[in-house]
Amino acid sequence: MGKKIDITDEKKMVALSDGTERTVYRIKALRDFGDVKAGQLGGFVEKESNLSHDGNCFVYDDAVVCDDAQISQSAIVKDSAVIMNNAKIEDYASVMDCAIVRDNAVIQNYAKVQGEALVAGNSVVEDRATVKGMSYVNEEAKISGSAIVMDDAVVKGSAIVRDKSVISGNAKIEGKSIVQDYVQIGENAAVRGNAWIKGNTMIKGNAIVEGEVTLKGNVEIANDEIIDSQHFMDVKERIGTRIAKVRNYRGLSTRQLAEKSGISFPNIGKLERGTYNISIEILDKLCEQLGLEIQLVEIKK
Repeated sequence: MGKKIDITDEKKMVALSDGTERTVYRIKALRDFGDVKAGQLGGFVEKESNLSHDGNCFVYDDAVVCDDAQISQSAIVKDSAVIMNNAKIEDYASVMDCAIVRDNAVIQNYAKVQGEALVAGNSVVEDRATVKGMSYVNEEAKISGSAIVMDDAVVKGSAIVRDKSVISGNAKIEGKSIVQDYVQIGENAAVRGNAWIKGNTMIKGNAIVEGEVTLKGNVEIANDEIIDSQHFMDVKERIGTRIAKVRNYRGLSTRQLAEKSGISFPNIGKLERGTYNISIEILDKLCEQLGLEIQLVEIKK
């Protein structure tokens, strides 16, 4: 269908978040498309290639698109948002308010970036995810599903936040961490290393979860608690003490518990002394015989 916008003579100099400046030009629609009418003025671009002539994508208000950044398909950029470097806004994604998307970041599908949020590096925000407030997504991070990153939260490294998880407050998700399935992480909490958090888990306060750790299933970590691989080394003695106490309360000998659970008699003894590296499967068998429930916290293997 040919060109849909033209660059007008109206221009301005904009100061960007990396400390550099660009001269950008206001655009004007040449034909009707989407909710845009022919003759309607839009936002600012540095060059015509910043906005695709295909689809219903548009730059509105005083938004700026510069460098080799591209807006395509039905994506929109509006208000005072800035898209720069090699960033791409695609599909039905939207960037608004004073948000900034830069470097090689990609916003796609129905994702939204708003408020004063900054999405940078090689980050991807996709599906119906939202990044808002003054939050910061950087490096190789990926936000997907219907996840929300808000307030002053930071997600960076190769971290993944997905499904309907919410990262808020001053929380930080770093390293190769994965956060999924309705997880809430807020206040000053931090998740880093190779941590895997899932299943209605809540982490708040000044809590830290790091290392090769998995939390799943209605777990709450709060205050100044630190959960790491060393934590689980120390907890073996506590598990053993608890098993022995409940076994005695049930009137069972170690040999009887071994027979009922199918776990060898020597291993029951090692477990109660805190010297046995128990697996989740074995612990589950023991708890079943003792009438206990596990709040599952495990080390990834």
